[in-house]
Amino acid sequence: MSFVSLVFGAVGGGLNRQRSQPQESHALPPQTMVAALTMDVLINESTELNSQASRYAIETGANVTDNIVREHERLSIAGWITGAQINAYGTGGRSKLIGAKDALRKIHLDRLPITVVTGLDTYPDMVMTSCKISRDNDKGDVYDIACDFEQIQKVTLRSVDIPPAKVRPGKPAQKAGATKTKAGKTAGKPATEQHTSDLQTGVKWSGAK
Repeated sequence: MSFVSLVFGAVGGGLNRQRSQPQESHALPPQTMVAALTMDVLINESTELNSQASRYAIETGANVTDNIVREHERLSIAGWITGAQINAYGTGGRSKLIGAKDALRKIHLDRLPITVVTGLDTYPDMVMTSCKISRDNDKGDVYDIACDFEQIQKVTLRSVDIPPAKVRPGKPAQKAGATKTKAGKTAGKPATEQHTSDLQTGVKWSGAK
């Protein structure tokens, strides 16, 4: 039995059971969805809840702890996306696989938080940290999808009004002082007669008077 027949057989059998037993109201589990992308088969779902405890060494006994830091929740899922599509006109082709790959690429490019829904849980505010898409000839038109997600914590900015009494008026801006002297070397004073005579007699001159 081919994989496509197996998928249609499982879906068709479920529909036939619902029609033959209308009195039972057992709802089918929701399909796994990564944002708006629906996975046909969920093979594995793994959730990690990690925390870090502080450790301080003491002289005697074990380490002591005074704080525990909760890390972000992590999610890993693996499943299949097939080319089979059920609608009023029959089955679809490879266009479903092309659209699924484009949707995963868009999630990677947008870098925005998304919501991941599985059969038993809902994971809001998840970012995709890795995604592996593979296929082989044995399964036909089937994508093997393996994605890792990490939950983020959003921060909202808040504006606060400052009371006028707490605000100190600023000092007016002051311009730097300017000098009228131009930059550069200035001409020296001319020598006097006393200066000239002192130079001739070898007397040390202390300046013009």
